[in-house]
Amino acid sequence: MDYQAMAQEIIDGASELRGLKLKDLKNAQTALPLVLLAVEARGRAKSLTGADKRELAVAVLNRLLDMPYLPEELEAALLRRLVDAAVSALNGISGKRWADSGK
Repeated sequence: MDYQAMAQEIIDGASELRGLKLKDLKNAQTALPLVLLAVEARGRAKSLTGADKRELAVAVLNRLLDMPYLPEELEAALLRRLVDAAVSALNGISGKRWADSGK
Protein backbone atom coordinates (compact mmCIF):
# COMPACT_ATOMS: atom_id res chain seq x y z
CA MET A 1 0.00 0.00 0.00
CA ASP A 2 1.36 3.42 -0.91
CA TYR A 3 0.89 5.33 2.34
CA GLN A 4 2.80 8.35 1.04
CA ALA A 5 0.47 8.84 -1.93
CA MET A 6 -2.62 8.36 0.24
CA ALA A 7 -1.19 10.79 2.80
CA GLN A 8 -0.77 13.45 0.13
CA GLU A 9 -4.35 12.85 -1.05
CA ILE A 10 -5.61 13.38 2.49
CA ILE A 11 -3.62 16.60 2.87
CA ASP A 12 -4.74 17.90 -0.51
CA GLY A 13 -8.36 17.07 0.27
CA ALA A 14 -8.50 18.67 3.74
CA SER A 15 -8.45 22.45 3.66
CA GLU A 16 -7.40 22.63 7.33
CA LEU A 17 -4.31 20.49 6.59
CA ARG A 18 -3.35 21.92 3.20
CA GLY A 19 -0.32 24.19 3.53
CA LEU A 20 0.17 23.32 7.21
CA LYS A 21 3.79 22.82 8.24
CA LEU A 22 4.56 21.86 11.82
CA LYS A 23 7.83 22.88 13.44
CA ASP A 24 8.11 20.15 16.10
CA LEU A 25 6.25 17.39 17.92
CA LYS A 26 4.74 19.84 20.42
CA ASN A 27 3.00 21.66 17.57
CA ALA A 28 1.82 18.35 16.14
CA GLN A 29 -0.85 18.20 18.83
CA THR A 30 -2.76 20.93 16.99
CA ALA A 31 -3.02 18.87 13.81
CA LEU A 32 -3.30 15.40 15.37
CA PRO A 33 -7.10 15.35 15.86
CA LEU A 34 -7.64 16.60 12.30
CA VAL A 35 -5.24 13.99 10.93
CA LEU A 36 -6.84 11.15 12.89
CA LEU A 37 -10.35 12.08 11.76
CA ALA A 38 -9.27 12.41 8.13
CA VAL A 39 -7.44 9.07 8.26
CA GLU A 40 -10.41 7.38 9.93
CA ALA A 41 -12.73 8.64 7.20
CA ARG A 42 -10.34 7.44 4.47
CA GLY A 43 -9.88 4.15 6.31
CA ARG A 44 -13.61 3.48 6.34
CA ALA A 45 -13.97 4.37 2.67
CA LYS A 46 -11.09 2.06 1.69
CA SER A 47 -11.76 -0.66 4.32
CA LEU A 48 -8.30 -0.23 5.86
CA THR A 49 -7.17 -2.22 8.87
CA GLY A 50 -6.19 -0.52 12.11
CA ALA A 51 -2.51 -1.07 11.29
CA ASP A 52 -2.98 0.51 7.85
CA LYS A 53 -4.74 3.51 9.39
CA ARG A 54 -1.91 3.91 11.90
CA GLU A 55 0.73 3.89 9.15
CA LEU A 56 -1.36 6.29 7.09
CA ALA A 57 -1.64 8.69 10.05
CA VAL A 58 2.14 8.45 10.51
CA ALA A 59 2.66 9.21 6.82
CA VAL A 60 0.37 12.26 6.99
CA LEU A 61 2.10 13.60 10.10
CA ASN A 62 5.49 12.90 8.57
CA ARG A 63 4.56 15.04 5.55
CA LEU A 64 3.37 17.87 7.80
CA LEU A 65 6.18 17.73 10.34
CA ASP A 66 9.78 18.64 9.60
CA MET A 67 12.34 17.14 11.97
CA PRO A 68 15.56 17.16 9.90
CA TYR A 69 17.70 16.45 12.98
CA LEU A 70 16.24 12.94 13.39
CA PRO A 71 16.83 9.89 11.23
CA GLU A 72 13.69 8.92 9.30
CA GLU A 73 13.28 5.62 11.19
CA LEU A 74 13.37 7.35 14.57
CA GLU A 75 10.96 10.04 13.39
CA ALA A 76 8.49 7.37 12.19
CA ALA A 77 8.81 5.47 15.50
CA LEU A 78 8.07 8.64 17.48
CA LEU A 79 5.08 9.45 15.30
CA ARG A 80 3.74 5.88 15.71
CA ARG A 81 3.92 6.29 19.49
CA LEU A 82 2.18 9.66 19.25
CA VAL A 83 -0.63 8.21 17.09
CA ASP A 84 -1.01 5.16 19.35
CA ALA A 85 -1.19 7.34 22.46
CA ALA A 86 -3.73 9.71 20.91
CA VAL A 87 -5.99 6.92 19.66
CA SER A 88 -5.76 5.14 23.02
CA ALA A 89 -6.67 8.36 24.88
CA LEU A 90 -9.59 9.08 22.54
CA ASN A 91 -10.87 5.51 22.87
CA GLY A 92 -10.56 5.75 26.66
CA ILE A 93 -12.46 9.03 26.82
CA SER A 94 -15.28 8.39 24.39
CA GLY A 95 -14.97 4.81 23.26
CA LYS A 96 -14.79 4.50 19.52
CA ARG A 97 -17.48 7.16 19.04
CA TRP A 98 -14.82 9.81 18.31
CA ALA A 99 -14.09 8.01 15.04
CA ASP A 100 -17.67 8.59 13.90
CA SER A 101 -16.87 12.32 13.65
CA GLY A 102 -14.70 11.57 10.63
CA LYS A 103 -17.58 10.29 8.53
